[in-house]
Amino acid sequence: AYRTNRWYVAAYCELRGSVRMFRVDRIEQLEVTEETFARPEDVTFIELARDTLAGHSKTDASWVTVRIGGDSDVLESIGNQYFVQPFLTEHTDRELRFEMPPSVMLTYMPHLLLSFGTLVSVLEPSLLGERIAELCHEIAEHHTSPKLP
Repeated sequence: AYRTNRWYVAAYCELRGSVRMFRVDRIEQLEVTEETFARPEDVTFIELARDTLAGHSKTDASWVTVRIGGDSDVLESIGNQYFVQPFLTEHTDRELRFEMPPSVMLTYMPHLLLSFGTLVSVLEPSLLGERIAELCHEIAEHHTSPKLP
């Protein structure tokens, strides 16, 4: 599959014991075997990506709605990030809406959104905005009180 300017392949991962997505440019070694894999017809790339990142099914009731506001070009860039795209449910000129597990929201979204500074705003949930503020504080503390390794 070709998504967000990268090639991906779905394949069985012997280390993880399941079907996983692999970025083609990160594959260091490949061995051709006689084994084959039949892709289930009811599985799409987006579903595989979402389930791989989320670690469980979308039917889990604990998923949250994440709404991000901002400039259309910035929102386009955010929406095209491979690790959040599977959770994107709505994209307008001024807003992105995602449905995702809290673990994905708190792991990926704060760092991603922080990289856009004041060009984006968290509209929902407040927990995400609070986590970004905590992260900013941690970064400021680190740079104002450097510690030698």
